[in-house]
Amino acid sequence: MNQPSLPPIDGADKPLTPLRSLTGAAIAGGMTTLLYRLTTSVVQSLMTHPTVSHSTIVMNLSAAVRTLVIGGMTMGTGIFGLVTIGLVALAVKLALQPASSPKSET
Repeated sequence: MNQPSLPPIDGADKPLTPLRSLTGAAIAGGMTTLLYRLTTSVVQSLMTHPTVSHSTIVMNLSAAVRTLVIGGMTMGTGIFGLVTIGLVALAVKLALQPASSPKSET
């Protein structure tokens, strides 16, 4: 069974360097900070504006939607935070790892 060939990915041939890793970590860290601030403002807004209703269904749906919104935003923030930590760890590993020279085939 032949699998279709995929087009080459741009930048896949560039060497992995600590600078590229730290640049990615800075971008992911910035996204983490922005998402954290957005999450805290959404949580604060949801907590200061409670749902006012006498219907049990409305209150249950409101609680479910609030939980999903806060949970999804917190999960996204956490994922970007973990990506930041991973990229910084990769940069440290690449900086401490001795530069490998390409082996010549003879």
